Amino acid sequence: SGVAYLSLSYGLPFLAPKTGNIEELAMSSNYYIYESGDAADACDQLISILENLMLNIKIEEYLSYAENELSWTKIAKTHHHFYQKLAAIK
Repeated sequence: SGVAYLSLSYGLPFLAPKTGNIEELAMSSNYYIYESGDAADACDQLISILENLMLNIKIEEYLSYAENELSWTKIAKTHHHFYQKLAAIK
């Protein structure tokens, strides 16, 4: 399906039933397939998508924190400021 290819090209998850040759796309980690007509399996796959999205959000938040707060530039500035304070005390 064109929708499946478009979704996957943007790195978005795609949920679809096992029908026709659509399973060929399942090689992607963002492609979730369920047994056609099995609502419980579809729900399980949807839950997997949502859990993975939440994990990705947490990872992105941590990476942003690490980039902003744990960078060598930030560490150097913090130490420089600390030593300036120590020098001012004497």
